[in-house]
Amino acid sequence: MELRADEQALVGFASDLVRIRSVLGKEAGVAERVLAEMRFVGFDRVELDSAGNAVGVIEGDADGPTVLFDA
Repeated sequence: MELRADEQALVGFASDLVRIRSVLGKEAGVAERVLAEMRFVGFDRVELDSAGNAVGVIEGDADGPTVLFDA
């Protein structure tokens, strides 16, 4: 099966995440990789919060609810 370019990018990102050592309390490498990916795909704002969580924002241009995705 041949993957499209966006599918290949997603598989590459997921592969990167599972390769990075990230035991409890030492997840900084994974967080940095997630931040890099959010920047790459065009998030409007990307930051590491005080707890070490990768946070990204995509600004909408219409009224409506705010959506939070947490994984």
